[in-house]
Amino acid sequence: MTLHHSLSFSGVLFDFDGTLLNNESVHRLAIRTVFEQFTGASLDDVELRPMAGLTYMERLQRLFARRNIVDDDAIARLEQEAR
Repeated sequence: MTLHHSLSFSGVLFDFDGTLLNNESVHRLAIRTVFEQFTGASLDDVELRPMAGLTYMERLQRLFARRNIVDDDAIARLEQEAR
């Protein structure tokens, strides 16, 4: 017996700003993991929470700048790892 089921879509909804699904905790975890592995420094939500909505690249640039770390290659590599 073969079952045929047809799905019909009238639209597609994308959530780019967290209004439908709040996945910011996943993004914070990704940044925290790669940053802590690279620097050995701990990050907490107090520092990461204000960066909600920024790209991984922007977050890493800010974290590096706050610690006076200049390493664009590391930022690019960590951004890829976080994604």
